[in-house]
Amino acid sequence: MTSSEIAHDFSPHLRVYKDGRVERLEGTATVPPSYDRDTGVLSKDVAISASTPSLSARVYIPTATTINHRSGANRRKLPLLVYFHGGAFCLESPFSPMYHNYLNSLASEADAVAVSVHYRRAPEHPLPAAYDDSWIALEWVSSHSGGDGPDKWLSAYADLRKVYVAGDSAGGNIAHHMGLRFAIFHGQRTARRRENRPCDPVLARRAVALGVPVSHGRVRRPANQPGEGSEALEHGLRSSPHLHRGEGRAEGARVALSGLAGEERMGRKGGGDGGERRGSPVSSVQSNKR
Repeated sequence: MTSSEIAHDFSPHLRVYKDGRVERLEGTATVPPSYDRDTGVLSKDVAISASTPSLSARVYIPTATTINHRSGANRRKLPLLVYFHGGAFCLESPFSPMYHNYLNSLASEADAVAVSVHYRRAPEHPLPAAYDDSWIALEWVSSHSGGDGPDKWLSAYADLRKVYVAGDSAGGNIAHHMGLRFAIFHGQRTARRRENRPCDPVLARRAVALGVPVSHGRVRRPANQPGEGSEALEHGLRSSPHLHRGEGRAEGARVALSGLAGEERMGRKGGGDGGERRGSPVSSVQSNKR
């Protein structure tokens, strides 16, 4: 028997009832995976963890440079973007029309494989559930590094030497945490290889990059300028779907971007304007768009 007595009212976003039931008032619409004719991107849903059935992802591939590419087995593999959706850790999902449309356009424009993670949401699953799920998702992605992982698309089309994480709003926070966790993990592993010598404190700065292209309506230059050939992915990641909910195509908002491979593209270069926090690192992303 359900109760109509409200424990917490967060209208117009959600309500929590005293019996534990959660009523989401927005961000509940979903669309199935599909072939998007406008972008030429094909998507599908995949399970990530048998122990956490609700943890899954929607995977996107640009068909022109993958399954329909004329070179067949000799085609080059594409960068892999792992995306974490926003919604205050409570709302939305990779299956929302807004995010589905956004990932279609992003995968097409950047010419990249994309994995949009469906992590567990609060208040049913309070933090750190979203962080833990997202880390499991990254471990699942890394299981494809040998080209024989559980998902055929990632094994065949994704270049695991070029893996990036990004997100908007709560997803930007998750992306930042994943970069930190990777830095700690990589540092511990490196220390073990070096017979438990202390970890290099620069690892965190190398492994984590937080980009804030727009702040309070004013465009800011990143402290590290994008690398050569990065325009496509940088342009796509500057947009946040929260700004154009109906269409999922937006212009200029806060994003987080961390490169988990290719440290040579994440060196500190300085620069930035007077309003930028000194030394704020921003990764230089390479795009394979031709």
